[in-house]
Amino acid sequence: MGKKVARHPLFGTTYALSKAPSEDALEDEYYGNLSRAWLDTTPQEKQAGRHWYDEATAHAKTKAVEHNTNPKHPISEQDSFDVLALLNTHNSWKGSVTEHENILRAKREGKPFPYALPKPGQKGNDSYVKINRMLWGGEDREQFFTDSSPKITPFRNALGGRRDQLVLDVWGNRTTTGGRKDTLLEGERNAAVRAWGHLMSDIQNTGDEDSDMNVADIQAALWTREQQRTKTHLIFNSVKGEK
Repeated sequence: MGKKVARHPLFGTTYALSKAPSEDALEDEYYGNLSRAWLDTTPQEKQAGRHWYDEATAHAKTKAVEHNTNPKHPISEQDSFDVLALLNTHNSWKGSVTEHENILRAKREGKPFPYALPKPGQKGNDSYVKINRMLWGGEDREQFFTDSSPKITPFRNALGGRRDQLVLDVWGNRTTTGGRKDTLLEGERNAAVRAWGHLMSDIQNTGDEDSDMNVADIQAALWTREQQRTKTHLIFNSVKGEK
């Protein structure tokens, strides 16, 4: 019998219904890590979290308008969101923004995809391959955004305005595991989703000034905290940190 799965009511993230005992222990550990991290998050980092996605979404929309000037090669808001989400799979935010600009410009100008693509059978940047197939090849984009990805699909959805999405990326995983791991296995992800759900419920039920923060706000604040402590930097004005 296959393993049953369900969607977390807050995030839409797929996780296993059945839990091994070790997942219970991991959930407790992860919840403790997240709770301590939240208590250590500064008001400035929380404020940055409130604005991160709004600014990222506005940036993607602005670039869509800026580059949608050639009727022969139209560029939609969804194109802009999807390219940015795919690039951020293997990129820093600053690097994603730079490549996003170059890709949309090439598309607008009717030029080939601007980055080197792997030859058939060779390993290479999978994000480049998907973007090329999507924008230059006209393939169905939904095949590149499935429920199996713990980062790319939720991040795409959050950029598009769904702020109930949990994005288990490198920064989120580091906060979840107390800085021990950049990636999580399936059972660890299951425990992480539940731990994040517990944290979100705690914050949103406090009745204090943080209780109106949505899932994306809270996670962006914790991203900022994690990044501040590793001395990286965001390009947006509201925060010094890097997605």
